[in-house]
Amino acid sequence: MLTLYTAVGKLQIRKNSAGKEYPLVMVGEKERTLTPYEMLLWSSLSWNILTFDETRALFYEREQEMHILSDLDFEYYLKRLIFRGLVVSGTGYSGISALHQLLAPLYVHSCADRLLEKLAALADMVCLQHYPLRTAVRIFRKEKLTVEEKLLIGRCGPKRIAASEILEYGEAPDQHRMAAVLAGVYLKRQVIFETF
Repeated sequence: MLTLYTAVGKLQIRKNSAGKEYPLVMVGEKERTLTPYEMLLWSSLSWNILTFDETRALFYEREQEMHILSDLDFEYYLKRLIFRGLVVSGTGYSGISALHQLLAPLYVHSCADRLLEKLAALADMVCLQHYPLRTAVRIFRKEKLTVEEKLLIGRCGPKRIAASEILEYGEAPDQHRMAAVLAGVYLKRQVIFETF
C-alpha cells in the first residue's frame, strides 16, 4: 500500500493590531493559525504530493535549515494537521490509485493571475528587499502548460470545482490520465486544493 499526502488551503499574511505580520492558512472561509512546526510541515506539503518517507525527510531537512528543532516528532505534527483538515492523504495499491484517492474528495480552485498583485510583489522584492531583478523575474515566471493542463484550468475558471468532476470526465483510463493532469497543474502551482 502506498499513501500520498498534500496540503490544502492557501497561505495568507495578516497584520495584528500592533502591525506585526503573522501567517495563517485559509481553508474555504475558515482561518487556521499554525505553530511554527505545523507551518513548516504544511508549507513542505503545499504544492507537493509526497509519500510518508518523502514528507518526513523534507520536514527534518527544513527543520535543520531553519535551526528550529522540536521536542515532538514529525508524526505528531502530521497527525495534528490531518485532524485539523490542513493535510489530506490518499492510499492505494499503486501510485495512480493512491493519487486518485487523494484527489477525489478535494475541491480545485484556480490561482488566477492577478497582474497588479504580481507587479506589486515584484516591485517589493526588487525595491524593498533588494533582490536582483533577474532573480525576482525568474520567481514569477510561469511554467509552460500542456494543452490538457490549459483546458483543465479553463474548465475550473474563477470558481471552485469538485476534483471528482474532473476525474470522472471519461472512462477509467481517462480518469487516471485526468488525475495525472490535475496533479501536474497542482505541482506547477496553478491550482490549490480545498476540502470544502
